[in-house]
Amino acid sequence: TSKKSSSSTRIPKFSVTTKLVEQLNPEDLDGAADLWTLSPPCQPFTTTKGAKQLDATDKRNAGIKGLMNILKVIDQKPKWILLENVKGFVGSQVLSMWYETLAQCGYSWKEYLLSPTQVGVPNHRTRYYIICEHNSKRWNNCTLEKGAISTILPGILEGSGMVNCNVATCQPLSTYVQCLNDNDVQPYLLSDDTLRKDWAKELSFVTPEDSITYCFTAAYGRILHKASGSLLLMPVNNSSLATAASTRSPSASGAIESSTSTSGSQENNMLRYAGRVRRFTPRELLSLFGFPSEFTFPKDIPLEHQYKLIGNSVNVTVVSRVATELLLPLTL
Repeated sequence: TSKKSSSSTRIPKFSVTTKLVEQLNPEDLDGAADLWTLSPPCQPFTTTKGAKQLDATDKRNAGIKGLMNILKVIDQKPKWILLENVKGFVGSQVLSMWYETLAQCGYSWKEYLLSPTQVGVPNHRTRYYIICEHNSKRWNNCTLEKGAISTILPGILEGSGMVNCNVATCQPLSTYVQCLNDNDVQPYLLSDDTLRKDWAKELSFVTPEDSITYCFTAAYGRILHKASGSLLLMPVNNSSLATAASTRSPSASGAIESSTSTSGSQENNMLRYAGRVRRFTPRELLSLFGFPSEFTFPKDIPLEHQYKLIGNSVNVTVVSRVATELLLPLTL
């Protein structure tokens, strides 16, 4: 329901349905679109601790399996397909099935493993992307073997050539961090009880001057763990954010960890940061993910659901660069 509400608010001229993908029929998709964008559930392929990695036997693959079956039988296939998933998707049985389907249906394709850090965004989020074109030999890797996966972000077309825009350094987080007053910051602060926990010192903490964060996942709003995303250590006085933004001097992430490393693990090491450690706000995360400033959630979407939606989304900056390559002429 949250996804339907937020989608229909953002794209009011399109109808949005919550029908399961595996319930779609060939007539629903035959000639329905020039471009399919897919982001199948990542749980069967994720490599985080405790993940079952069931791959093709996971029931959550019913959607992509259903789409493969439909793609094989429809007459008017989409000209382009863009699929995104976690890095663990590479080498999976489902990806092998996807290769076979593409080859059978007359597609050529190109694959990427990319992170927002490559465009200067201070967030680790390496994802697998595959772009496919129908009745085309633009990319000559239509084999059942896994082709070479590029780790180079596609360039930007300017004039008569391509410009390489991969960057070596990331912007400081101060570029994205909001100055919140005492009232506005309350929903995001970690409680003193949380900071007293023995495991609190193992979380990922960054400051506005840092230039990297852990990957933010759908669990960010409900689970405190570095695997779900970094936390922000605010300056003693929020007004100093302006100074941090002007100096733009990135430092190593994990500011609290380095501060406590010489003092043992006594609980007061963490309590010294009481009132200063918080989650990133949804607006800050949306900025890191490349969403425009005018993008907002409907007011009836709870905070935890906002985090879940963001964690389940894609980095707009990276995806737009990958998708743009589909529209380039075959020869420049």
